[in-house]
Amino acid sequence: MASKKPQLTPADYLPLLISISRTVFSTAVSALTAFWRGASGAPSYKHHVLYAAMRAYTKYTTTSRLQATTPSTGELYGAFVKSKSLPHTDVVLADKTSAYWLGDKAADKLLLFFHGGGYVTAATDAHFQLLFDVVQQAQSRGKSLAVLVLEYDMAPAARYPTQVRQATYAFKYLMEDMKIPCSKILLAGDSAGGNLALALLSHIAHPSAAIAPVVKASQPLLGVFLLSPWVTFSINAPSMTSNVYKDCIDVETVYMWSRDFLGTTSEDNYNVPLNADPTWWSSLKVNDVCITAGRNEVFLDDIVAFANKMEVDTLLNVSSILVPSLNSS
Repeated sequence: MASKKPQLTPADYLPLLISISRTVFSTAVSALTAFWRGASGAPSYKHHVLYAAMRAYTKYTTTSRLQATTPSTGELYGAFVKSKSLPHTDVVLADKTSAYWLGDKAADKLLLFFHGGGYVTAATDAHFQLLFDVVQQAQSRGKSLAVLVLEYDMAPAARYPTQVRQATYAFKYLMEDMKIPCSKILLAGDSAGGNLALALLSHIAHPSAAIAPVVKASQPLLGVFLLSPWVTFSINAPSMTSNVYKDCIDVETVYMWSRDFLGTTSEDNYNVPLNADPTWWSSLKVNDVCITAGRNEVFLDDIVAFANKMEVDTLLNVSSILVPSLNSS
């Protein structure tokens, strides 16, 4: 079961109103100046303004208030399956963490998905829509795929390595309870979820009892898909500056989120994959790795550097996997 979501108290309403007001003001300024954004801004006017609003709200709103005013992963899952007339199929793992199914659990292939959000925000409706579309697309091609979405605990209430431990229990559930061979399991995650997928891969290849239960994978995983993975908590890469107005992520805010996630724990190869030596990945137990990045995102340079370390191709601007509503001009 996921950690309890923060609740707003009477003392929160005035600061929240102020943060909303500051967000509205910043968005209005962006809307007025967007006509002169040039190459430094987002490609379309709509996205330039939308991203400015997203950056402002996360910048001016504390983590606890952000969590209190947005639905949890479980709440969003319930609303999503209800809107699609799908069965509500959840599972409580051995460590009491919840996970949610999309598709038939008896499918030929299983995708274990970790959502992004800086380890401080829940999954979004866009996550579930994307995963639902992937399941539907597999069916249209005569294949069967099911997805298990982990509702890992949010920082700062739960800090590293809690999320890696929960991911390990989800993986053990597929292997030991569902009796699914590794050769039929795919891992996927976006942003912080990509970071978590890599941490799980590292733990499988380099078991650490201090982090999570040891997992023995008898054969390689089918594949790993990393969508704009968060590979380092440093904010010094050139794209952190050159793409600052082209992305929805506020650089200083995401750094603060990394501190919420780590707490007093030091960085290591599990939580900062970019720091790992290339030899660290030589024993990775997976057949195929796909890494994607967008040319306009602040994480771009770090993802490319990480991909070079892993010696896999980085696919830039893979618009076919983005949610359609975020792709319109």
